[in-house]
Formats: sequence, C-alpha cells, structure tokens
Amino acid sequence: MHEKLWHDSVAEVCAFPPLRDKVVLNIVDGLIGCYNGGPAANPQFICQYNLLLVGTDPVAVDRVGLNIVTQKRIEMKLQKEESPVASQFLKRAEELGLGIGDNKRIILKTIDLA
Repeated sequence: MHEKLWHDSVAEVCAFPPLRDKVVLNIVDGLIGCYNGGPAANPQFICQYNLLLVGTDPVAVDRVGLNIVTQKRIEMKLQKEESPVASQFLKRAEELGLGIGDNKRIILKTIDLA
C-alpha cells in the first residue's frame, strides 16, 4: 500500500462508512518519530518531537503532522520544500469530504506543558 496505491487508498479506507461514522477524535503520538525512510523506522532518522496532535478533523491532524515532518526534513537538508506528492492523500481526503487539508483553513492551537 505504501507504493502506488497509498495516496488514494488511505483516503478511500477512511471514507468507508463504518470507519468514517465512528471517528470523532484523532490522536497522534508525536513524542518520538521517524522523518525519513519509512514505513520502517531507521535509527538515524528518529528524533524526539515531544508532542501530541489532537483534533476532531482527521485530515487537519494529518496536515499538521505532515507540516512537522516536512519542516524536519528541510532542517536536515533532505528536501528544500514540501513535495506535492507527499500531500496528495490530503487532497483526496478533502475531495471525499473527510476534512480540511488546507493550512490556511486550519485553526491550530498549541499548549505548551513545559
């Protein structure tokens, strides 16, 4: 699924009514993450993000997560800007009415517990 079908299939699966109708809260464990070489976690690309993403819009949560990973990849000089291919699944999810993938329309609130 991570090869040719991933961008379409990940959104299509989430649009399946038994899943779509039950997902009300999305939580992403971003305490430790891998920013390159997935889906397996390569030790040289693991870092501590020290965050949790929580939201009622699954697409917005994924968008924010993609932003964080992209920024880390840019910081580590693995890429210069966001890849349009990386966000294809967000566009498909928006088309299916699963949520908002446009950064300008997402309301992001941060809580610093440190």
